[in-house]
Amino acid sequence: MPNLNMPNLNMTVASRDAALRLPTGSPHECGPQQGRKVHVRTVRTDPSKRRAEAGFTLLELLVVIAILGLLTALVGPKLFNILGGAKKSLAKQQIENIGGALDLYKLDVGSYPTGDQGLAALATKPNDVENWNGPYTKTGGVPQDPWNHGWTYHNPSTREGHDYDLCSGGPAGGSSGGTAEPGQPEAICNP
Repeated sequence: MPNLNMPNLNMTVASRDAALRLPTGSPHECGPQQGRKVHVRTVRTDPSKRRAEAGFTLLELLVVIAILGLLTALVGPKLFNILGGAKKSLAKQQIENIGGALDLYKLDVGSYPTGDQGLAALATKPNDVENWNGPYTKTGGVPQDPWNHGWTYHNPSTREGHDYDLCSGGPAGGSSGGTAEPGQPEAICNP
């Protein structure tokens, strides 16, 4: 007969539970049998093992990285299109603002700045102009377009029905040496 006072260290949880289970219909179903000692050993996990079990598995990390990659691939291009559209909208607004300054210049001087005078005539008085009452911009100069390129200004206009051409080269900055001309695919010009 095995020594019941000594715990069997090789006993698994399933065999321990089976040994402690009483047969059904026993008069002592609610408690241990008389005269028999039951030893229950509490199993405590090693703290170093608990810390190792608290992390993420490699598979879980790979799944999260894959999901983030898919989201980036789906959302990224749309986000860049929105930002590109915002810059185009800003360029159109800047063209309207510069156009308003050009109209004020025309009211004071009598004509738009010539192509030689350029947009600099909005900030500094040209030598051969009378009645200049500028500067006509808030910053005292003409800002760059949203892509940090200069504006292309022509007076007289190359288009019918326009007094002048004011264009931005868009993201490409103008395909012909950094200048934007009306009719170029990326050019954003005054209406």
